[in-house]
Amino acid sequence: TSMITPPWQARVLPLLEDAIQAHGVPGFVLARQAGSGPVEVFALGTDAAGVALTPAAWLPVASITKLATALALL
Repeated sequence: TSMITPPWQARVLPLLEDAIQAHGVPGFVLARQAGSGPVEVFALGTDAAGVALTPAAWLPVASITKLATALALL
């Protein structure tokens, strides 16, 4: 089967791969919603234990202040 990468994922993929290679970031899970459209989730890499990330991965929040700020902006 072939997987089609949406344009937004194709644009961020090189940046994420660079962060993984150059800065030792193990992985990312990104969520995006354009307008009232569906939420799209993209996962790349692994968690700190080396387990492959999926769009359903749960990750700990390192800074609750950043989360509260992001929610306030929404």
